[in-house]
Amino acid sequence: ETGDLTLSFSTLTQNLADSNFGGAGNGALFINDLGEGTILVSSSIIAQNLDGSGLDRRARGSSSQLFPDVAEDSGNISGGYNLIGDEAGSTSFVEEGDMAGDSIDPLDALLGDLLYNGGPTPTCAISANSPAYNAADPLNFVQADQRGISRPQDGTPDIGAFELAI
Repeated sequence: ETGDLTLSFSTLTQNLADSNFGGAGNGALFINDLGEGTILVSSSIIAQNLDGSGLDRRARGSSSQLFPDVAEDSGNISGGYNLIGDEAGSTSFVEEGDMAGDSIDPLDALLGDLLYNGGPTPTCAISANSPAYNAADPLNFVQADQRGISRPQDGTPDIGAFELAI
């Protein structure tokens, strides 16, 4: 079956790709074939995910296909303003506001640990030093973060599920 997926103001982090340790980690966001469905990722963080293969992330080279953050071959899925830690498995994140690292130099989102930072569910906080701070789409944003804190707090909303209240 096919369907549509929209990730907006979301944080995908600290997930484990290749949990069977078979040597092929396919990412926190793995898209093999969209069929009739669509995927749109906007103002989201996909970073600091793990590869359980035991291979060194920086030793990927041409013989390895390990992509702990994003792996897709479906064309452009970015709606802009995303922070992708390791984009080595994708060519989609080139829209306005997108920031991405690669397997040699991953982009550090500077996320805190998964904790109860207020609200009903745990979140990974960002700091004012995070590249996600004040970097989301300034015109199209959800009115509150995952905890219920209103957006924006300091002029421009933050990328991801957490809005820093200063």
